[in-house]
Amino acid sequence: MERWSTPSLVAALAVAFVGFPAFAEEEAESEQLIQEVFDTELVYPQEQGEVQLTTAPSWSTGHGERYQLPLVVEYGLTDAWQVEAEWIAYQNFEARGESSTAGIGDVELGTKYSFMNLGETGAHAALGFELAIPTGDPDRELSEGFMEYEPSLMLAYDLPKTGGSQVFSQFGMGFVDRVKHGREEAGEDEEASAHELSLKGGFFIPIGALRVTTEVSWTNNQWNHGGEEDLLYLTPGVVIDLPGTFEIGTASQWGLTRDAENVRYIAMLTYEFGGDDE
Repeated sequence: MERWSTPSLVAALAVAFVGFPAFAEEEAESEQLIQEVFDTELVYPQEQGEVQLTTAPSWSTGHGERYQLPLVVEYGLTDAWQVEAEWIAYQNFEARGESSTAGIGDVELGTKYSFMNLGETGAHAALGFELAIPTGDPDRELSEGFMEYEPSLMLAYDLPKTGGSQVFSQFGMGFVDRVKHGREEAGEDEEASAHELSLKGGFFIPIGALRVTTEVSWTNNQWNHGGEEDLLYLTPGVVIDLPGTFEIGTASQWGLTRDAENVRYIAMLTYEFGGDDE
């Protein structure tokens, strides 16, 4: 697959972000048609007292092979404010020509406050903050050894005249601080402690019980402290709304820059309980 240069980012993100229609109904519906997508945090909060459990095992190839099993728990403190925790419960990494390593990865703690259906226009916004704690072992490629602080802004717009479709985006800054040092190999330096800029976005289209999704995500730390990462991904997928409060989904994530993994295959299972549904 041809890899994209960073200037191609503008065209790629345009595909994901463009599309706010020139027409909109005076009062747009704010029904939540999907719980999660694969690479972008959506604006939707959990209701007060509601719990959401998500697991999204993935397998990727490119700079070696990696398998991950993350577990995410979200809880609604109010109808607009939620807290969450994510734990890489298991991961396996096998670099080319080297033996594989396996173990537990990092932990993330986060919170999000949402402003839904602003002015009854179908526009939504949310503010989020995540703290990544390096509980994995850097020597075994199970962690990068950074404590990361990431504030973010999420925006979304409903398209009621297209059957409930939505365009969404997320803008974040990741400020990193190295707290774990692995054993350095001879002649090699540790990865630079460079802060990250991330831009993500896309859309979903409901078709019956299906939600067809497409996302574009870009992460870059080359603008400061000698960072070397320029990661651009395209992630098409589909989510199925099952009876009850379950969702399942699958996606393939394609790397479009030299630093990105070639391809990642993702499966997802989401379950909600508590809140008003209880």
